[in-house]
Amino acid sequence: MNDQISPTKLGFGILWPAFWTGLPIKLAFAVLFMAFGIVHFETRIALAFLVLLASPVTVFALPTITLGLDSHIGEGAGIALLFLLAIPIDIWALGPGLGEAHPTEILDLIKGAEQPMVVDADGLNIVARKIDILKHCRGPRLLTPHPGEMERLFEVGKMSRAGTARNFCEQFPVTLLLKGSRTIVAERGRPLSFNTTGNPGMASGGMGDILTGVCAGLLGQGLSVYDAARLGAWVCGRAAEMSIFNAHANEQSLLATDVLERVGNAFKEMQTPPI
Repeated sequence: MNDQISPTKLGFGILWPAFWTGLPIKLAFAVLFMAFGIVHFETRIALAFLVLLASPVTVFALPTITLGLDSHIGEGAGIALLFLLAIPIDIWALGPGLGEAHPTEILDLIKGAEQPMVVDADGLNIVARKIDILKHCRGPRLLTPHPGEMERLFEVGKMSRAGTARNFCEQFPVTLLLKGSRTIVAERGRPLSFNTTGNPGMASGGMGDILTGVCAGLLGQGLSVYDAARLGAWVCGRAAEMSIFNAHANEQSLLATDVLERVGNAFKEMQTPPI
């Protein structure tokens, strides 16, 4: 990570239904914990106040972006896409709370943005409709599917998880973080990386949103996509372990917020390991 931390703008392309407000907010906090100075939220005007209530000082809501404001906006989504591509963003995080309206505009954003982008959740479901766009993206892409999302992206068949990850990255020039027991990070020309931290309690909702934010934050600090994925998986898994061994949670009760609260502790342990 960079010794000199400088503010970085993180762009969220979010089609944000009102009942999924918690997902992108968790993602934003994870990014802020990675020492980002500014987080740009692309959301509905009516929901901007929720972001401000969640973090009135550190989260900057940008309520003028109307990408996917309603299912019938049609041409307006294209106009908003052009506006999003014109914003001076360093890193994109796309997927949590997104919904699957306006897939054409979202696919154009995934393909056309020059900056590194982490794609998760509904972003992956949209990519699965036109998977070949991954061969033509203008910038680096990190995909973070769980096993069910992976099956929608790629014909898994009887392949092992390692074989699936390796073959996917041979076919598409992206970095893959395949979540699950022993999370795998794969990239063409790189060795498979198997994560050693975490526990089954991480199967609960919201964990992937935090991972997306942590990986995006690490990208903003100058790590390669491959290294950001590996370190992000380790840190989130270690934070989950700390929530159980050093706090009140167990595998049945573990929440995404427990992990989020201990991301900093996991980084501290990594930087100053116990003797």
